Amino acid sequence: MSVIKKIKNHRIVKVACKTIFVLCSHLPAQKKLVVFESFSGKQYSCNPRAIYEYMEQQHLGFQMVWSVNKNYIEQFKEANIPYVKRFSIRWFILMARAQYWVTNSRMPLWLPKPKHTTYVQTWHGTPLKKLAMDMKEVHMPGTTTEKYKENFKREAQNWDYLLSPNAYSTKIFRSAFQFKKDVVEVGYPRNDFLYVNNNCKKIEELKKKTVYL
Repeated sequence: MSVIKKIKNHRIVKVACKTIFVLCSHLPAQKKLVVFESFSGKQYSCNPRAIYEYMEQQHLGFQMVWSVNKNYIEQFKEANIPYVKRFSIRWFILMARAQYWVTNSRMPLWLPKPKHTTYVQTWHGTPLKKLAMDMKEVHMPGTTTEKYKENFKREAQNWDYLLSPNAYSTKIFRSAFQFKKDVVEVGYPRNDFLYVNNNCKKIEELKKKTVYL
């Protein structure tokens, strides 16, 4: 692990970041501010993208901004998509004041969700393998099975809504995430374009890929 990464992962740095965020949380809530994030700020993709583009097309009057990892900013610049650099001062302020967080992966565990913020977890796939609390063993650098599960459970407790593509996934999500709040079983927004516009060509392309795999 590089020296810079060690510094970033240091407990003191995390405590400092949390302190800054808590202070920012005392700022007035900004209604109709939505912060989107996909795969920890590394992509403009998946369910958060589909929700963002729908809201943009409907002109609903929301201020929408993407949380972006500093190494992936260029694609947002080129596409003229509003963004904020993850872990910048402006990011802390926007995250602390936002009415909604919309993401398909986990937020940093040290990041407390403000009381005025609604956290929408869209997730990113249909579980074909064991997830989180249902895993027997976790083999990841820097953590243990017990710690991983506890951290995942704590994160899931911050979610206000969890999207599910089907009943099969809902059952697994409830168990794997120990999620007790609202599961919105309406399908994944990223799949809407396949049937809203009856996109037969795209459907056939995806079927061929599935057969090939």
